[in-house]
Amino acid sequence: MTETIHIERLEIGDAVGPTARFLASAFPAAPHLNSDYLRWLYFDNPAGSAIACNAMAGDQIVSHFAITPFRCELFGRQLMAGLALNVATDSGWRRQGLLARSGAAAIEAARAAGLSLLMAVTNRQSTHGFLSRLGFMSIAPLDARIGFGETPAPTPAPVEFRVLRDAARIQWRLARPGATYTVDTSARPPAIYAPSYRWPLAPVVELARCDANLLPPTLPRRRAGLRPRTWLGLDPGRHWPAWRYRTLPGRLRPAPLNLVFRSLAAGLAAPGRSGIHFEAFDFDAF
Repeated sequence: MTETIHIERLEIGDAVGPTARFLASAFPAAPHLNSDYLRWLYFDNPAGSAIACNAMAGDQIVSHFAITPFRCELFGRQLMAGLALNVATDSGWRRQGLLARSGAAAIEAARAAGLSLLMAVTNRQSTHGFLSRLGFMSIAPLDARIGFGETPAPTPAPVEFRVLRDAARIQWRLARPGATYTVDTSARPPAIYAPSYRWPLAPVVELARCDANLLPPTLPRRRAGLRPRTWLGLDPGRHWPAWRYRTLPGRLRPAPLNLVFRSLAAGLAAPGRSGIHFEAFDFDAF
């Protein structure tokens, strides 16, 4: 079957409906994967358009691999980086090397576009392919916390890697179609919450703490109240009080989330786990 495969890259103006339908079938628990969402994620990003590659068998999409650009700081240097995401292969075409083919095409395009490094948050199924076939290295599993009351405010700490958030990136991130985010301005700095208020005591997902001056003034205000709160990411400046916040056990997580890294430029070292600031706001469009 591999002889019939060719790679097509999505460009601005292309119809994204077929790709959205493919991803919706690959991730049935993610109803947000529709055409509006993909246009926003792939083509509205102020850091640049996504590099999104489809492996095609005739006119059928059988695998997809995307990289969205972002600005970061690595060991004091400001660089253009990419986040690999929406990685999927049709169940009938697995074990055909399609992750390697679509991924390699996207990675080479990212290198040609001037991206210096790639990050990805992988699950149980995809981690092995990223490490063994695409040249990524493992950094660490992400930290997941659950508890009550305000999460600990970030404190100054040495950081080797962080995503650079300016007003344009924050406003784009908060403009995800179909989502209404809220901000708790009583927290310092303000806490951004994901739209997860489906049940009276459902946990509130804190996506990030952000500079109040960078937040859009129209962002709705809301306090978490008595709801439990969850946080996902890495942050050397967070010190979690054990009596209020516990590590979420692996069996209760929807998937083991592993942070992986690949350099696309000579001489770039990977950051260590203890020096990474990376929150859900930076990698997952909840």
